[in-house]
Amino acid sequence: SMLSELISAATMTLLAALAIGAQLSTPLLVVLLLVLALVDPAGFIAREALTPVLARLARLPLARANALREGTTQITRVAAPLLAGTIITTVGMTSAWVAIAVAAVGAAVFNGTLLWQRAWRARASGHRAGASAAASVMSQPIVRRLLWVTVPLVAIDEPLESVVLPTAMFRSGQTALSLGGLDSAFNAGALAGAAAYGWRGAQWRGRTLLTLCALAVSATLLVFALQVPYAGLFVAALLCGAAGGAVGPYLATQLQTRVPAALRGRALAAMAMFEMGGAVVGIGLSAALIERVGSSGLLFGFAVLALGVAAAAWRVLRVNPNSVHIDECHR
Repeated sequence: SMLSELISAATMTLLAALAIGAQLSTPLLVVLLLVLALVDPAGFIAREALTPVLARLARLPLARANALREGTTQITRVAAPLLAGTIITTVGMTSAWVAIAVAAVGAAVFNGTLLWQRAWRARASGHRAGASAAASVMSQPIVRRLLWVTVPLVAIDEPLESVVLPTAMFRSGQTALSLGGLDSAFNAGALAGAAAYGWRGAQWRGRTLLTLCALAVSATLLVFALQVPYAGLFVAALLCGAAGGAVGPYLATQLQTRVPAALRGRALAAMAMFEMGGAVVGIGLSAALIERVGSSGLLFGFAVLALGVAAAAWRVLRVNPNSVHIDECHR
């Protein structure tokens, strides 16, 4: 987590310096963004693996801690683009690069001041995990069942926001502002879903939660496919976002409580790989099929797939995941 933040801060500082000197070419920008793409996910996964320890230190239920993390992420996704757009509009793009660099450096200094000594001691006293991440994840029956449910949902969600909805909106004559409004609705709904999970999440049965969320996604996809007025699309985006906002911290909590502490980071990385694989497949198929069946046809197909996921969740998650043991970090 610490190394990721330091590399990210250094890269953003270099980007800002190049922008100030008018030396930031497109190829160089791509290379530096690739560096960020390599280190930022690793840092995010490392911080997610630390959540159980931080929850214990803060005397918070793990479900609530994961909901707080998810909620903070969603607040950032709503606020940061608005702030960046304001800076670019008022004082220019170079100032936006500088602001991002200052934020990255500030985060690294703040976390370094709080955690560097702990991180160094943990590194000195740590031990190597003896099993692979994928084996650790797949060795847990409930985790395998969760994968069967969550990976298809990711394969729906990613192309929905990046391919299908933009195409449908622009073909129907909607503006970029309208599309941005839907994107904000998704994020606002996700924030509400994370808050609801943090409030009552520890008392929810995983089978019920995932089934209801998949049904909510299926219903919202039907609304999008029917091309109802914009107000209806906005409400549907809120509902779809709320379903995803509840699933995210729930899934993190299940992994964090079922994998040994020494393997937690690797297991979370393996889960992220499975989900990213689903996203890549979903986006690729959407890009290939949208010209053949149209955006409405693709949305109907996604709705049927989400309905199948709901049925699968109800069938395969017969064991209450919240009753499975909690590892040594939470005793």
